[in-house]
Amino acid sequence: MAASSPTSWPSGPAVTAAPFTLTLTGPAGGVFTSTGRGEGAAAEPVELELDAVEFCRSLAGRADAEGLLTTIVPF
Repeated sequence: MAASSPTSWPSGPAVTAAPFTLTLTGPAGGVFTSTGRGEGAAAEPVELELDAVEFCRSLAGRADAEGLLTTIVPF
């Protein structure tokens, strides 16, 4: 069970090497950025803008997603 504990999961921007700007709209919205990590980081940041609820649905695998949002996050 320890192998699947939250402390062993990748978290935050470390999940991807690509820099990004994420703008979430709606009452739970905000703007989040990462400069990227590692040698595989893209030169230009990926810019995403979507509703905060749709963002959560995409990451949970409950809505269609593309690009960086195809990584399912268990929450």
